[in-house]
Amino acid sequence: MIRTRIFAVSVALSMAALMLAASTRTAAQTSASAQASADRSAAMTGIVSSQAEGPMEGVVVSATRTGSTMTVSVMSDAQGRYAFPANRLEPGAYSIRIRATGYDLESPSAVDVTGRTSLDLKLRKTQDLAAQLTRPTVPAQLFQLRWMIEEYRVSLFAQELKTLMKVSDKRLAEQLEAARVEARG
Repeated sequence: MIRTRIFAVSVALSMAALMLAASTRTAAQTSASAQASADRSAAMTGIVSSQAEGPMEGVVVSATRTGSTMTVSVMSDAQGRYAFPANRLEPGAYSIRIRATGYDLESPSAVDVTGRTSLDLKLRKTQDLAAQLTRPTVPAQLFQLRWMIEEYRVSLFAQELKTLMKVSDKRLAEQLEAARVEARG
């Protein structure tokens, strides 16, 4: 009786181990397949790295089409990979910027996107960390207007923020006029 139980438990454990190994292998294949699929549907892909750290996670990579004010940004993953979706990046010339505290873009800073483009980005330690950590001086009225617009945008598309004063078209117009007056000085 005890031998039968021991045999049954060992068979059950063996089956569980086999199922776990199979599911891990399937998950790894699915992850690799998903990454390959994402790379195929991307307009531009690459790896962000630095000599000091190798592949870098969490770097914001931004592309601005020449002659446009619209910027598309993506973030690098744990392996330093980034990918701009094809539906967000049309063929054309783009300037490339990065945002990573303590680092500057070494090369390149411009690219022609044609079909599927690959562009690895090399970063170097910044020479002026203070400039990265401080924001430029912005007039108070303009600063207030920026936050009002952000509150308004969030309230339109996400949720009410419960701020002290409700943001309205009228308040935005008044704040914009105050910022214009301040700018004229």
